[in-house]
Amino acid sequence: VITKDYGVVPCIHPHHNTMVMHEDEIDFIMKNTDPEYIAFGPDTAHLAVGLCDPVKVMEKYAERIKFLHLKDYYFGEYVGSEGIGYENVNVYQNFRELGEGNIDFKKVFKVLKDVNYDGYMCTELDGSRFGNKISAEMNYKYVSDNY
Repeated sequence: VITKDYGVVPCIHPHHNTMVMHEDEIDFIMKNTDPEYIAFGPDTAHLAVGLCDPVKVMEKYAERIKFLHLKDYYFGEYVGSEGIGYENVNVYQNFRELGEGNIDFKKVFKVLKDVNYDGYMCTELDGSRFGNKISAEMNYKYVSDNY
């Protein structure tokens, strides 16, 4: 209630290696909070690393998305018929610029468009293979060309 008085709505932000990273944990928080006071701020790569389908989770809570972190993730050989395995993956080394990994951003963007999302989208990367400037340019181009 305190933040609402100031026009701020906190967002649940699932993140690798935290108390809220798997879909059942996200579901629990979302079911037990009031959308008027708690929104959803997904991170596409961290959802995937938490063994979530980013598109499916974002569809489920699309109306509650108020902020968004966009980054891709490369699972490589860890994607198999049983799904994604990340136990042996160095999470931060496998973050990628948009379009350089395995996340289906066309579907992510469709979810946002379907609810007329007009909030902030943050393209981010904890470390780039190309350097900060080139990474930012790649992400900007990807969003401009695809959203």
